[in-house]
Amino acid sequence: MASTSILAKDIQLLNVSYDPTRELYEQYNKAFSAHWKQETGDNVVIRQSHGGSGKQATSVINGIEADVVTLALAYDVDAIAERGRIDKNWIKRLPDNSAPYTSTIVF
Repeated sequence: MASTSILAKDIQLLNVSYDPTRELYEQYNKAFSAHWKQETGDNVVIRQSHGGSGKQATSVINGIEADVVTLALAYDVDAIAERGRIDKNWIKRLPDNSAPYTSTIVF
């Protein structure tokens, strides 16, 4: 039987997001990385890029290689889709209109 460490991959992802989510994703990424390692044996490092939602959308449109886009406004994501950087039906890809949450405010 092969050792998990022999088969393990090092994965890097880039999440392009908007400013208020910086601390949220710092914590979430650590938890997700640990979970992914436990489930698959793979090491995942999630890099972050934060800025205004519109500015971040423009960065993706202009070619930044985002693996994940988590922006404040659906029309910013629509602008990315209109330029062919993601599928135009992005909103139907996942449950809840592809929204993992409806507010960044957590009590």
